[in-house]
Amino acid sequence: MKSPQQVKKDIPFLSKFSYWESTAVGPALRPVINAMVEYYEKRPFNFLVGDCKPALETNAQVKKACESVARLINAAPEEISLYPKNTSESISMVIEGLPWKKGDEVIGSNIDHLSTYLPILRLMKKKGIKFKMIKGEPNGWVDAKEYKKQMTKKTKLIVICHAGNIYGTILDAKAICSMAKENGILTMLDAAQTVGRMVVDVKKIGCDFLNICGRKHLCGPQGTAGLYIRKELIETLEPIIIGGISTELAGDYGYKFYPGVRRYNTGILNTSGVIGLGVAADYWQKIGIERVRRYCVELQEYLFQGIEDLGSVIFSPRQKEIQIGVISFLINGVDPDFMARELEEKNRIIIRSGSPGSPVFKELGVNKVNRLAPHYYTTKEEVDQVLKAMKKVRDKAK
Repeated sequence: MKSPQQVKKDIPFLSKFSYWESTAVGPALRPVINAMVEYYEKRPFNFLVGDCKPALETNAQVKKACESVARLINAAPEEISLYPKNTSESISMVIEGLPWKKGDEVIGSNIDHLSTYLPILRLMKKKGIKFKMIKGEPNGWVDAKEYKKQMTKKTKLIVICHAGNIYGTILDAKAICSMAKENGILTMLDAAQTVGRMVVDVKKIGCDFLNICGRKHLCGPQGTAGLYIRKELIETLEPIIIGGISTELAGDYGYKFYPGVRRYNTGILNTSGVIGLGVAADYWQKIGIERVRRYCVELQEYLFQGIEDLGSVIFSPRQKEIQIGVISFLINGVDPDFMARELEEKNRIIIRSGSPGSPVFKELGVNKVNRLAPHYYTTKEEVDQVLKAMKKVRDKAK
């Protein structure tokens, strides 16, 4: 079982920086990089194209990657598409792929990411659907009962942000999905901020669709993501992209999709990236996702206290049961950009300064925030270092 220090050594970028922004992008693991380089050097073939031995080996590696990602969320490989290049695409595959009619309703919240919010807004114009947006509590919590209040016979889909990129608040997805199922409503879980940081089990949660981000907390390759579709619903979505691999001709002017999840796998796969994503999924499962979660909770408790002592406004909830490890804050009197710039230039520490993409951000009453997201590769010494460095920046800004 690898320690945080050993994992840190497995990430080349961390030899030069203290990094706190896996909420946006995680630094790639060395085994991931090695697997991708090996693909290019030994079997640089397209998935499902070619019959030579290296091409068949590539097919086997992609299949293995799909099995690894499926195992990560307790799904079957046949329920997983690794063709989406990011979670924005996998979310759109669901929202834009469902058969909508005028008057159908979607329920979501202001905690949802813009990548969920915007496709719904487009469907409101194109299809005449209705969007019911629940306003979350000041700490980012949205109670399951609030979703139930909005349900009607016209509700077709509930979109759930498992944990947001501002508050880091973990919603009770299981309770929401259970109520939706009782009322014949589909559910889509945005797990971009939770997969890799906590155990996510699609069977226990009961969601119909779920998206996975490869580049964030899994420390996988850029341009990788996954979409889980419950097997009973695989034929439900209309693919938003059509072409080779997913589709075959039927006569001169017809076509048909291949059966199963392949109907969503159009064109040439990001083969090296998917292979790397499979390696990342195996890496964290070997360490143990529960172990990652326990360690991050320990660090975030210490961080919350340290940030509070600096004289900060903290937007993220401190309760460990509902906090994924995303801490957004402002240190009184310190511009967020100045804080981030000083930390990088003087201490080689990288944190976030900005306005994360979510409708709820405008309700914070600020233009930007700083954000920290400790991971399993973050050592306790780094926590002390970042707190000490932020104190120096705060004193300099006075």
